[in-house]
Amino acid sequence: MVNDKNYKCIMSPKSVDSDALLYTMGGCIVNMVSGLVGFLLITHINIKPVLWLYIWSFSAFGAGLFIMNGTARIKRVCNDKACYDLLKENIHTRICHNAQLMAATYLAKGLTYGQIDKEFLCMDSKTAGNDIEAYQAVLEYYYYLDTGNYSRAGQALDKVKPTVNVSKEIKDIIEAERIYIKIVLSIKFNNDGDINYNFSGGINELIKKGDVHFTRIMTAMKAYIEYKAGNINNALDVLNESINMTEKTLYVYEGEKVFCMRQLEDMKSILENELQNSVYK
Repeated sequence: MVNDKNYKCIMSPKSVDSDALLYTMGGCIVNMVSGLVGFLLITHINIKPVLWLYIWSFSAFGAGLFIMNGTARIKRVCNDKACYDLLKENIHTRICHNAQLMAATYLAKGLTYGQIDKEFLCMDSKTAGNDIEAYQAVLEYYYYLDTGNYSRAGQALDKVKPTVNVSKEIKDIIEAERIYIKIVLSIKFNNDGDINYNFSGGINELIKKGDVHFTRIMTAMKAYIEYKAGNINNALDVLNESINMTEKTLYVYEGEKVFCMRQLEDMKSILENELQNSVYK
């Protein structure tokens, strides 16, 4: 059992130049086939009522998923058909998509973002024009966060302009990570900026689903509030509890888990040093 949100996939192309169009629509194709096979069975074979109802439900579910994923939508999340359209019309988007899938195989093996080849995460582009390119910017942000280059990390997030039409999920990720990096800079360099503690509804939903990145962000936020109130011991308790919980939890991508734990461990180390210095004073 893993504590993780949906649509985690570890299938990987051979290279960033592979044609991923068929792969992208694979789920839709399976939904369509399963629906059709089910309807053929209940209309051409004499079966018991209970089995008929079961197959009918299975078929209706497959058809429903085919309609849901086969109709392009990006309002809440970039679904299969929307991704297919983006990949079909833009070569750079296709490269980003393949690079993300290839990077995922390394994350599944336990490598963190800073240990993955830079070419998979840091694409040479100044702006992100859609969901796939925006998520590539997020991966670039994770890479620089993991390697301690906070200036480049912030620049990676800035590639996703407010005017770009991306899904709510991507907007929530960007919003949450901007809060996180402000907290990190404040603790590391005493760089106090305007930090907004009010998460949007979408972010709270992702936290409930068990996404390890949002657990990291929420933990950092709670610890930072205690830290600014002068309660360093309480802040350390918040960090320790989350680190221990994360360590005991299984995730699809072990590398994400290790990355998030390291981030919190780094924050914990800074606060411990500050506490120790205050005792000496």
